[in-house]
Amino acid sequence: MKRKGRRPMSAAAKAAHKEWTLDVISSAFTCEGHRFFSHACDGPYDAAHILPKRFLKDATLGWDEDKALTVIFDKRNGLCLCRAAHNVWDGPYCPVVWEQLPDEVVSFATEHGMLWKLEKMYPPKDDVAA
Repeated sequence: MKRKGRRPMSAAAKAAHKEWTLDVISSAFTCEGHRFFSHACDGPYDAAHILPKRFLKDATLGWDEDKALTVIFDKRNGLCLCRAAHNVWDGPYCPVVWEQLPDEVVSFATEHGMLWKLEKMYPPKDDVAA
C-alpha cells in the first residue's frame, strides 16, 4: 500500500527548521504582518516562508541536502507572523504586493534564480488595482 502524507524529515532538516524558526521569530518578537495588512493578532507567533516551503523543496529536489536546507531555511525568506496573519499570507487571497516585499527576500530570490516565482506570487500594486 502506498504511504500518504508528509515524508519524514531527516535529523538535519529538523535541526535546520528549528534554527530557522528561532532565528525568524527572535528577529522580530512581534507580528510583522501589520506591515502588510491589518488584522487582529490571535495567538502564538509562527515563522512563515515568503516563498513557500513546498516550492523551495521542489526547486531543490536532487540537490545535496545541506545546500538544499540552506536555501529552504534561509532567514531572508522568513517573517514572524501570528497565526491569523500566517493564514492570510498562505491563503488564496493574500493582499501583499510587490512593493511591500522586504529587500532581503528579493535578494534571496534573485540569488537563487527564483525571482520569477516571487514576481508571480506578489504582483505590482498597479496590476492589482487594474
